[in-house]
Amino acid sequence: MAQTVIPFSFETYLQRKLASGDPVTLNKIVLANIPDLDLTQPIPRDTGLPTHDQIVHEQVIDQVGKINTNALAYSIVMDTTMGDFTFNAMYLIDKDDRNSIGMIVWKLPETKTATDDLTGTTGNSLVKSMLMEYDGAATAAAITVTAATWQIDYSARLIGIDGDVRLQALDVYGHDAFIDDGFVVTKATNTEQYFVGAGVGYIGGLRAVLAQNQTLTISTKPTSIWVSVSRQGTVLGAWSNAIELKVSATALTDNVMDGVDHYVAKIADISVDGSIIDARQMPLSGLAQGLPYNVHRIYFPFDTCTTMVNGQRKVWECYHNQPIKGQSPDNPANRHDGWTDKTKPFYWIPKTGGRVGMPFYWLSEIAPEEAVMEIGANLPAAVYWRLAQTYPHLVRNGVINTGDVRGEFLRVWDGGRGVDQYRGINTSQPAAQNFHTARAGSAGSYGAAWADELGGSTTGIKQNLQYHNVTSGSRGYLEYLSMQQSMTILTWDNVSRNISRAMAIFI
Repeated sequence: MAQTVIPFSFETYLQRKLASGDPVTLNKIVLANIPDLDLTQPIPRDTGLPTHDQIVHEQVIDQVGKINTNALAYSIVMDTTMGDFTFNAMYLIDKDDRNSIGMIVWKLPETKTATDDLTGTTGNSLVKSMLMEYDGAATAAAITVTAATWQIDYSARLIGIDGDVRLQALDVYGHDAFIDDGFVVTKATNTEQYFVGAGVGYIGGLRAVLAQNQTLTISTKPTSIWVSVSRQGTVLGAWSNAIELKVSATALTDNVMDGVDHYVAKIADISVDGSIIDARQMPLSGLAQGLPYNVHRIYFPFDTCTTMVNGQRKVWECYHNQPIKGQSPDNPANRHDGWTDKTKPFYWIPKTGGRVGMPFYWLSEIAPEEAVMEIGANLPAAVYWRLAQTYPHLVRNGVINTGDVRGEFLRVWDGGRGVDQYRGINTSQPAAQNFHTARAGSAGSYGAAWADELGGSTTGIKQNLQYHNVTSGSRGYLEYLSMQQSMTILTWDNVSRNISRAMAIFI
């Protein structure tokens, strides 16, 4: 059983609208719970809105539909997030003129329940409509849309779809990830203003878009800057992800507020001195290696990218010891060969797979870009930081020198074997003359001399001072001593056949 009425206040309201040429704008339904309501009695036409303590819910009209030229249906949709309350009266009003009531309905009590996961309560969805009829209603309200089946509540299905999309993004991006410079924090010089850069991030699976740079004033430090994202909207309206920036020295976590899930991520730490530590997480696309160079991406030490050089794909490795952005490897000034700054490392180096600090033979007088020649050069440790990190014992006074191997024979380190005793690694050994006693041939001959055992002494033929080349494979000379009966072969630097090649070292 129910009672309905169009009160006197609407007649006055309608005449005023018609006189001004403005449309009738009944746009809100007020729900109330009136004690001791007698549904057997008609509603007095001078009835106004109930008292504030009796009103349990107010909602803007979700849809207006034309039944015919003289009747309109005003509807609201209450989904499972609304409640809990009981109502037995409905009032159709103009929200900008609450004293102008278009229609009143008194009815049996009805309860609206919200879903509560903690208690296991499943909420109900209600569509409430008020059908109002008067001459020329559609024309007066400028309503041409025909009432149809839009009142069906699809909220459960739509919320489920939103949940699936959020979980898919969560699988791809993790709890939080930011694209390029999105939400990066910077600081104004000599002020307490900090700027959060416009861009895109994913937090809790929700896509957060900061359309414009935001400014924060932070005077208390140390602290942190956080982003909170929640999905909000109305049943029939568009939903969007709402973003809120927060400053808090206390760690913030995901939370639920007024039934809405809020997902939180830290984007920066602010130190006592005001400096910024970027706390944003990068997406998987920002961690992938070997992708084409992206001018917007932040590259970290040892990250790789590719560019096309003369029709061939070139792989580059980030050599700088700090994150870099906007420094293309195609620019020679950003690489080893064109670098001029002796205070910091260059940005890029060709990726070849060579291990840092490994010497190798090279068939050219010029080292490749990923190496330097071992010519005894003093290399700034600030530039060649990876080489200095590999061989810290070779760093002296801010430079590293791997030695000069030009023109030298290399010998494998003895390492305690005893073949080449008392030698330390990387030590050099000068050339030395070896004296061998020689034996002469038959009396009166000058040749046929050969090296005997070391230190041996043999009497030979006394001759005037003579010199003879030694052709036994040693460099030196054969000396017939004029005042002695013995002869001596002086030899040094036993030389085998060889090829001269340069040696370089990976940096």
